[in-house]
Amino acid sequence: MITLAQAIPLRRSIERQIDELREERMEFSAVIIAKGETPEFPERTVEMITAELNQARTDYLRLNRLIAEANLKEVVEWDGRFISLIEAIELAKQMRQEAGEFKSLGVRKKIERASSSPYHGRPRFHEGGSDLISVATYDPDTYRESGKKLERRANLLSSKIETANHSLTLDFDAASYMGE
Repeated sequence: MITLAQAIPLRRSIERQIDELREERMEFSAVIIAKGETPEFPERTVEMITAELNQARTDYLRLNRLIAEANLKEVVEWDGRFISLIEAIELAKQMRQEAGEFKSLGVRKKIERASSSPYHGRPRFHEGGSDLISVATYDPDTYRESGKKLERRANLLSSKIETANHSLTLDFDAASYMGE
């Protein structure tokens, strides 16, 4: 038995092991010798490595399924309703992205000299020989505060997700991958 919190890094570890076994199998698939010499074959055969690789792939698929099922089945309370972990994870990502954008909007001055637009890529200086001024179409202070508030809410939701991840157990034998 492992917790959902342990399962996520374990899945990445198994992925790495699969990649390493694939590389090892290719490396040991042939030996190079001079013509007439007797080859020295590695102790680990392609068949042995393939068997380990197949087991790791089977374990990865099973663990991935258990994680997906847990993320769909487990719920957290959010805004007066219960949402699945998968929804909560996506919502937290969206909230963090939006908070970052709001905070970026919040550092802009209400009125400033026009410069190159990061979205249009063309300079907006000296059109017709006069300086241009950029006037924000929103209140930067409001967006800065909204960004901070949204980031705090995302942190709260992430905390609820983390609590669920540590309390939920999955029926997976990780002895081959974790421990001494």
